Amino acid sequence: MKQISERVQLLNDKPENNNAKYVLYWMQMFKRTTYNHALNFAVEQANERKLPLVVYEGLKFYYPWASDRFHTYILEAVEEKRRAFEKLGIKYVFYLQKNDKSNTVSTGAIRILTRAFCSVSANTTDLGWSAPFSAKCVI
Repeated sequence: MKQISERVQLLNDKPENNNAKYVLYWMQMFKRTTYNHALNFAVEQANERKLPLVVYEGLKFYYPWASDRFHTYILEAVEEKRRAFEKLGIKYVFYLQKNDKSNTVSTGAIRILTRAFCSVSANTTDLGWSAPFSAKCVI
């Protein structure tokens, strides 16, 4: 893994997709539209490439910290984030996983992006999403 800056690290060495239709920011840990370094970096990357930015946030019902309280917090903020991103001209996609057979990210969506940026924390346990995701796209 290559360190790009103090806060940014590449998860693979795949070349960029020059036919991309957008840049993806996968909102994972830091669920805010302001004061978000990962989001700011994704905006910069989209602007440099003259591509739209798509912010994706998914919520699945099973993971070690799943709770009604935490899910309520996330779900209550969805509309507020959608409005904030709309004002910025950014497409916001929220996906609520309803069962364990549904995927959280479409492989078709992965094929048409140029770069994906995720917010992860150094003190967070990898729940198994980063390796398969980073294997499929440029992160």
